[in-house]
Amino acid sequence: MGFRREISKCLNDFGVLPSYRVTLVGGVGGYFESVCSLGQITKTEIKVNLKKGAVILRGSDLCVSKYCDGDLVVLGDIFSVEVV
Repeated sequence: MGFRREISKCLNDFGVLPSYRVTLVGGVGGYFESVCSLGQITKTEIKVNLKKGAVILRGSDLCVSKYCDGDLVVLGDIFSVEVV
């Protein structure tokens, strides 16, 4: 069983169904899947609208590097990802 499947199985056991995937790389940025659109974009905060809900990224020197076909790459030091 793959690592992502194993994590999804564990979350599903708690009744959580992940509808998006986030991968963070400390001090570098992050990769986000299932992105529908972007909201507010500043150097310290980016709102990411997903298929189900949204997340707010907070950090320093944030910038959108790539955004295509529902995939998003954000560069900068991400301190937190808040589900809204």
